Amino acid sequence: MKNQRYTISGLMILDSESAPVREIYIRELLDMPSAEFRRSSLSAGQKMDVIQAVGLDALTQVLQECFRQGGKNYNAAQEAEFTVLMLNRTLERQAPPPALSVR
Repeated sequence: MKNQRYTISGLMILDSESAPVREIYIRELLDMPSAEFRRSSLSAGQKMDVIQAVGLDALTQVLQECFRQGGKNYNAAQEAEFTVLMLNRTLERQAPPPALSVR
């Protein structure tokens, strides 16, 4: 884990800098087709901040465990990579256009 703000506890990511401590369910971050992802109050940017802080590999392992416990035979690595790709595309579309230079 790259950052002390977030810690993994079971299938949750805890944000120690929020008061009270916020719990983020793994499917909110990396399982794009899930209802949890779609209903999440986190923006695409906030999700990417958590993913970058904790690390995609560590979160993919948590997602794999979530799928295993739920009896789902999904490929967590494939799902996580796809979700990150889509989050990046969303953020690119939201980025302001480059400033025009005046000569």
